Amino acid sequence: WSISTSAGNVSEVRNVSSLTSTLLGGGEKGHEEIDDDEEIALDYFLGPDSKLTVNRTPIQNRTNVEKEILIPCNTTKGSSTLVNATQFWKRKACKIGDAKSVQFFHLGKGGGGTIYFQLLDYHLVFERSHPSPNFDSKLFKGPTTTLIFNIRDPVDRFVSAFNWRSLLYCRDGDKRKPYFKGKSNSRYPPYLYPDKVCLAGNKTEKILLHEEYQSDPNPLGEALCEDSPNFAYASEKVKNIAHARLSLNDWLSFLIDPDIYPAITTTGINKVMAITTEPRVENNNTSLLDWHTQQAIIELYSDSGLSSDQIDDIMKHKPQVNAKSEKKSEMMTHSSISSSTSKLTPPPLRTLGECCLARFFHDDYRLMKTMILDDREENLTS
Repeated sequence: WSISTSAGNVSEVRNVSSLTSTLLGGGEKGHEEIDDDEEIALDYFLGPDSKLTVNRTPIQNRTNVEKEILIPCNTTKGSSTLVNATQFWKRKACKIGDAKSVQFFHLGKGGGGTIYFQLLDYHLVFERSHPSPNFDSKLFKGPTTTLIFNIRDPVDRFVSAFNWRSLLYCRDGDKRKPYFKGKSNSRYPPYLYPDKVCLAGNKTEKILLHEEYQSDPNPLGEALCEDSPNFAYASEKVKNIAHARLSLNDWLSFLIDPDIYPAITTTGINKVMAITTEPRVENNNTSLLDWHTQQAIIELYSDSGLSSDQIDDIMKHKPQVNAKSEKKSEMMTHSSISSSTSKLTPPPLRTLGECCLARFFHDDYRLMKTMILDDREENLTS
């Protein structure tokens, strides 16, 4: 816009503050322009008796002026304002999405911790079910409309759960500090500091892992073959191991069960997002899990009403991870780091144990195939 006075002076302005400065005699600096949505403000400041005239005039460097992209900053307290991407990242109170409409099924020992903290880091709000699923009416009738869950190879997940829980419990002569939930060392739980703190007490799970199976997943895995004389006994023992007691089928079978699925109404779940834990890329130290999580974040941003320009601007201005944040991130992703760097290296899974476990988790593999590909009857254990 150009503003001309009766004396013939011309100023070019782009916003209300610049316009006010011009009207009060403060002058203008450089070439600027006013957006269309500020026309009401122009009318207010000029008025019918003003000696100034406002004309729409192209500015020579208009193509070089980038319009600032604004992003809604909604807080859990109900307030809302518009901010730019830099301000969005600086304000931790800014949240994206509706917590009631998104639920994250966090399956233990399947990369769920990494996913969980990444979703929080990107200011998303949601409800989380962990360590067991929360099956309530919200999933079937709303307001939950989006279900997110993490998937890992069932055999790998089982072995990881066995080794992880075995690592957490104190051993005879253990130099780590014993942890009593709610009584001591509350700031240093073993699941975050397994090299310094261990779970105390002679729980059923500890006796099973340390004494009966000697912290070796092979005897239990091999006993889970259907032709094993210990199959029934071993099947019951699996239920005593945290994270392993609930299979993928236990978490998600309701999505394809013909007796349950029809209960999901049009106001219930209408989008399912599976984030898979993939092997590391060959000749690269980066896991595809991060890429999959990023795609889920972009999808959730879009579902919340953000435009592609707003999403791109948010991603472009994401602050670089500093050393302190990176250390915290590593601590949170304890599942893969702590167990792999522990001095107590568990024995590798033998071929027989792997085959037996694959058959034992037949329903999990079939569920994955049904959800991702099709439901044709095929022998998945051959």
